[in-house]
Amino acid sequence: MKKQHNAILHIGIVGGGPRGLVVLERLTHYATKYDIPLVISIIDPQQPGAGVHSPSLPEYKMLNTVAGQITLFPDETMLSASEESRPVCTFIEWCRQHKSLPDFWYTHENRRLCSWDFLPRSWLGEYLQWAYDHIVSQAGPEVTVRHIPAAAVDIDRITDQKFMISLSNEEILHVDAVYLTTGHGQGAEEGEGPEYIADGASVLLQGMGLTAIDTIADWTTGRGGHFSPRSGGIPEYIPSGKEPEIFLTSRSGLPFRCRPESLTLGGNITRDAVIFRTDRVQRLKDKLPTGIDFEHQVLPLIRAEMQAAYYSIHLMKDVGADKAVRFREALRKAESWTEINGIMQNAVSRYGEFNEEYLLAASLPREVHPNSYATWLVNEMAEDLNESITGVTHSPVKAANEVWRNCRHQLRIMMDDSGLSDASRTFFYTRYAPVINRLVAGPQKERHQELLALIRAGVVKPLHPDVVINRRYDHAIQALIQSEKPGLDMPPLVKKMVRKGLLTIKTSGRTYVDVRADGRPSALKPKAHMWVFGPLCEGATYYNHYVPSPGSFSRSSNDADRSTRELLIPGGPYPNTKITVPADRSNVSLSDKSGSSEIQL
Repeated sequence: MKKQHNAILHIGIVGGGPRGLVVLERLTHYATKYDIPLVISIIDPQQPGAGVHSPSLPEYKMLNTVAGQITLFPDETMLSASEESRPVCTFIEWCRQHKSLPDFWYTHENRRLCSWDFLPRSWLGEYLQWAYDHIVSQAGPEVTVRHIPAAAVDIDRITDQKFMISLSNEEILHVDAVYLTTGHGQGAEEGEGPEYIADGASVLLQGMGLTAIDTIADWTTGRGGHFSPRSGGIPEYIPSGKEPEIFLTSRSGLPFRCRPESLTLGGNITRDAVIFRTDRVQRLKDKLPTGIDFEHQVLPLIRAEMQAAYYSIHLMKDVGADKAVRFREALRKAESWTEINGIMQNAVSRYGEFNEEYLLAASLPREVHPNSYATWLVNEMAEDLNESITGVTHSPVKAANEVWRNCRHQLRIMMDDSGLSDASRTFFYTRYAPVINRLVAGPQKERHQELLALIRAGVVKPLHPDVVINRRYDHAIQALIQSEKPGLDMPPLVKKMVRKGLLTIKTSGRTYVDVRADGRPSALKPKAHMWVFGPLCEGATYYNHYVPSPGSFSRSSNDADRSTRELLIPGGPYPNTKITVPADRSNVSLSDKSGSSEIQL
């Protein structure tokens, strides 16, 4: 194929973290393959690659994604244009070449790194920096990649295909296209950092997710404490004497569910949805252009999918995988709620009612009194640990829980192009987005085993949300990642672009940059050469803060692939297509005599 451009194209990528790298990989791939001259400027004060995963982080700070689910290079399953895949090196492959098990990993006994291991975040930072260097080194002679160690302070539009970027070092860039991939923004915590907490000081830690786990690790393992293995899975914590007195709470008081075993192993019959399918979500969007009602039109499908997963595992364990597969195939072919209910009822009569509402709760049970909260929390975490150790392929509860992870693509389709009404979007982000985080974005089981050990040792003291204000503390720290904080303020760069009409900010449950499904700002024309990817547009799209996973469809890889093809090779060899929705042979609508969208089980 001949060159598509007579002149050199100048492209600015604002933000050099994982999202920026995915875009860079696609740009260099196509430019090198089709002999397209490019100058790509990576604008980031930090070295490109790592983003929030700094290689300088201590090794006890762990990822909450297994090693086998991370890559920067797309394989044939990740892209719609599969012939353009480039499976160079996944994260786990890189780790096996460059790393060995940390000394403090008491849970491992002389074995190699496995795809289901949870590895240090610093290793991911090193891998991402290596990936950046590799991408640049493999680019053809017609491609120039330069890192500008500065911040973008302003962007002006000359035309919809020409932009001017002003940098903090007073440099001015004139570019033909802009990608905004700035990630989470500034830091994870506000106020005092963990290093400033004195030994023995009382500190209120608000949050129970990954950021809280990291902070607790800083105050315990990071200060010389260590864990000693014991029978039963819960280690013993040996304190150093330098720990603060940690009072742990959260807005809901509910614990995160930890990751199940066998997350990436084969044989998971519940991985593919049979009720909450992509075709049904797309059909809802087509029929309701003014917006879907999540609570009444989407949630019943997800609840039914949770029921299907729960009973599928029961059937597999009881009467074998063949019967479980036939049960799921019958549900997939069902054309009405009445049919679904009838199929489900046979399983209910055998295995009893499954109340998915327990998993979907947004607040503590009323019977949990402040005086009994710590005991309740420990019991909840211990029970969840047992289910996680049983694994997603053998625990009916975990299989139901994991539906929300397996169906992220359906949720993204639902959210794209204002798929939800504004009221429903607000409801989703205030009521269900936090629940989803607790269900599928929790820590690995080892971190919860350690947390239980710290509670047993009296280092961590759980507090019921209602009693927090009745105590005095030397310090209070909010352990939430930036993107999860309510009322998140936008960066100054974004605010300037809003005033100039380049971007539109919306608030429906959260504050976000409004973009179309292809990532272009809604404020610009459909063919404008500007794209916004990642947490900035979380709200217009869904679940943007992640690194691509090998072996499955990747939204971030497809976003980058589609946008770079449209920019570099308009008209071919690949058409400008939107993300494909897998076809399904069954009827995509569900109805019964009453026309109800509710499921009665």
